[in-house]
Amino acid sequence: MARRAAYLKKAQKEPGHRLLVAGGDFFSPGSTEERLKGVYSLKAFRYMKYDAIGLADFDFSHGLKTLQESIEGLPVVTTNLVWSDSHKPVGEPMIVKRFEGIPSENDPHAEFRVAVLSFMDERLQGPMDFYLDKSEPKVVIQPLLAAAQEWVPKARKKADLVVALVHINSTEAVKLATQVPGMDVIVTGHTAEEIIDPPRREGSTWVVSNGDRGRFVGELRFNVDRERKFSDPAPRQVTLDQQVGEDSLAKGLVAEFHLKLDTERAKKPSPSSSVVAPTQWATFQVCVNCHQAPVDSWSHTPHAQAYATLVKSGNQKDEKCLSCHVLGLKTPGGFDPANPQPIMAGVQCESCHGPGVQHSIASDANRKQTIVGKPDEKTCRTCHTPDQSPQFDFAKYWEKIKH
Repeated sequence: MARRAAYLKKAQKEPGHRLLVAGGDFFSPGSTEERLKGVYSLKAFRYMKYDAIGLADFDFSHGLKTLQESIEGLPVVTTNLVWSDSHKPVGEPMIVKRFEGIPSENDPHAEFRVAVLSFMDERLQGPMDFYLDKSEPKVVIQPLLAAAQEWVPKARKKADLVVALVHINSTEAVKLATQVPGMDVIVTGHTAEEIIDPPRREGSTWVVSNGDRGRFVGELRFNVDRERKFSDPAPRQVTLDQQVGEDSLAKGLVAEFHLKLDTERAKKPSPSSSVVAPTQWATFQVCVNCHQAPVDSWSHTPHAQAYATLVKSGNQKDEKCLSCHVLGLKTPGGFDPANPQPIMAGVQCESCHGPGVQHSIASDANRKQTIVGKPDEKTCRTCHTPDQSPQFDFAKYWEKIKH
């Protein structure tokens, strides 16, 4: 977020007009951490002054109260989401932004308009009902195709350029473009890590997507003439890496998020010592008693420094990252983010071979039955997923850690 804000602040200094849109899934289902990530993501989007924000199914995963408090004052567009009791739109059904001046024509007085719509797939009604089980009113997803057929013509009458935020994958988005002509740009969502670069064109519609976790900014740069006709866009996909820099105020929001997370974790009562489950983790300090050579070899691999890489990048409190960078996260005796234990840091022997306490105390006859002797590629891919490790090659990576 700090890098996104820095990039956008720099972009604002360039000539031309900008329309900033985001398609949803700011929240993820799960823990306090995921709830707070969503809350602070939306705070950051408010700070960055986005023009239109769509909502998706995950945004309802922590209940209506959390979402409604988080989106208050934001330009939320939800064309086919309505309340179950009133049938009124959850957000605005359409947002139209007026721009004055056409720089490419050196005409400061000409104006044009851009309309933004946002659609969600009605097949996600099941997850929505699950997330809002105890909430009233419920949210109803009206059929996407019918809603698009109704609202795209309305948008065409109101604006010179029509942008649709559509929570479906790119294949279905291309199909939608053929079924409902009139959208100039479709921004897709829902499928993790899907990036369309370069954008696809279907008829007069450009279909783009940005992947997940906010690691990219996608741009379509149009020229518009006096007749309000738009040229084919010059597309660009920007990776928000360290070279982008960080905005100080957005970085402050990130720091506030970590402080809030620590505070909320501290509120949770610690279990009584009489009911604490025994640890199942021996750690490398026990393994080394019988497996000196493998542990020595491991100590010189990136696995041993996996937690240190999170500290270096400032992600040492992110549970999604921690799950593959420490030993036994959220298990009895495992790594505790609120009280980091160095002995539990890193990808250790048991990360691949399984819990080792029983193995360490087993008789010689039973010892092999208490451990995974030879982890396979499937084990590695629990962390080296296409999302987290897109270049993963089992044979190549094994050479770096074999023992």
